Amino acid sequence: MRYTVYLLLAVLMCSCTNVMDNVKGLFNNTPVKNTTSQPQPQPKEELKREVIEYNFDTSKNLLSELSKKIKTGKIREYKEKKSTYELYVGEYAVLDLADGENSYNVVKSPKSSIYDVKLVSGKLLFRSIYQGEYNIKLYVDGLYSRDIVIKNKFEQYFTENDINKMIDLAYNTENLQLLKDTVTISKLAFPENNKNKDYIIMLMETAKKNNDYTVIKNELEFLQNNVELRERDKIGILNLLSGIDSKEVNLGDKFLDIENQNSGLKNEVIKYLMSKNNLSDEEAEYLKKAIELQLDDNGEIKTFLGNWYIKKGDFSNANKILNGGEDTLGKITPEIVDKALSGDNKENSTGKIEEKQEISKGQELLDSGVKSYEMGNFTESILYLEKGLKEELTQSQQAKYNYYLGMANYNLGKYDEAIEYLKTGSNLEQNIDKLAEMYYNIGIAYDKLGEEEQATKYLTYVKQNFSKTIWGNKSTIYFLEK
Repeated sequence: MRYTVYLLLAVLMCSCTNVMDNVKGLFNNTPVKNTTSQPQPQPKEELKREVIEYNFDTSKNLLSELSKKIKTGKIREYKEKKSTYELYVGEYAVLDLADGENSYNVVKSPKSSIYDVKLVSGKLLFRSIYQGEYNIKLYVDGLYSRDIVIKNKFEQYFTENDINKMIDLAYNTENLQLLKDTVTISKLAFPENNKNKDYIIMLMETAKKNNDYTVIKNELEFLQNNVELRERDKIGILNLLSGIDSKEVNLGDKFLDIENQNSGLKNEVIKYLMSKNNLSDEEAEYLKKAIELQLDDNGEIKTFLGNWYIKKGDFSNANKILNGGEDTLGKITPEIVDKALSGDNKENSTGKIEEKQEISKGQELLDSGVKSYEMGNFTESILYLEKGLKEELTQSQQAKYNYYLGMANYNLGKYDEAIEYLKTGSNLEQNIDKLAEMYYNIGIAYDKLGEEEQATKYLTYVKQNFSKTIWGNKSTIYFLEK
């Protein structure tokens, strides 16, 4: 029972908005005339529903109430046996089974819905957060017994038109939170609505304007897993994703089935992937297949993918890509690495390499290394930083280089290297808070290596000498947890 509660709550959370964020979210509340939908007459039904006016707060309130209902595990029990049962979304239905009924088959459910059904001690338990009809066949030792229908519905009555008006309002006013909430309600209340695909794309467009890549990631996954996408849909989504280079946003199987795509879609996928610095392994595999299928007439895909492998530190694959596909053909030389890492250089109209003059090479490589580190590309970060450390640097730059090299190695589990860089950085660092952080991370790295005496030495020092910083507090917590 508890597992089911968590399962359904997780589904609700992932449906495109975090329920707790819904509670905390603030709306822009841009004044617009006639934004409240008038209540519509409700059809006859056994379980009554409240007819509501759909306004700015409705989506948020519906999600909040649904979350509470899931957490409390409310039960609606039916003793009488009948063909049709009604249930409010988020509640458990507990139905008595006929003698001998011991298996079931859900033969019909709303599109893209998720539900939980189980037979326990002569009873059928059912719950779903998706509105609609669920048709279930019951069997006795494999022989058909009867059909039942569970009508799962929101306790509040509202229409698809109410949803449509609110989504248009939220989209036109670029109110991301309101749009997230209302698109989620549309998925749950009207999973069969063909407009849901359009609503999701509107949400992704608004999220892009707000640089909210988590929303884009979640909605892209939903589209790929639950919605039938035509070729033009996919091309439209690729255009929407253009300019987004987040490690979180990756294409799935529906976009990467190169053998079953027409040439137009292949070209769009290749163009999008080559605009990214952060490829997934599956996306890189797509580009390898594109090369194998001889879609790389001018060698641009090969150059891009080979350089990507170099930045990733995978010189074996880089060698295969850049040198004709054989390990024995050529080697990745330092010059090739330098060229791959010099991503900010560009050719001018005369064909000569024109370097940026406004910042030093050392600062340029530091910026690239920090950017890679912040995006979680630690191996790539180390390549930039080790190269830049050889440049002429100020003391402040040297401190930063050693800090990020230390932390990148730490995140890769290379604790000895991390300690070495962080110790060097601590001798150069002038900022008290950053110095405390370095000492703290040296102590934690020693702890990871099992060198408890050294860990205690550094963390005690931080606790005693930097007590007013967050790192002093963290050191105190470290000793409390021991």
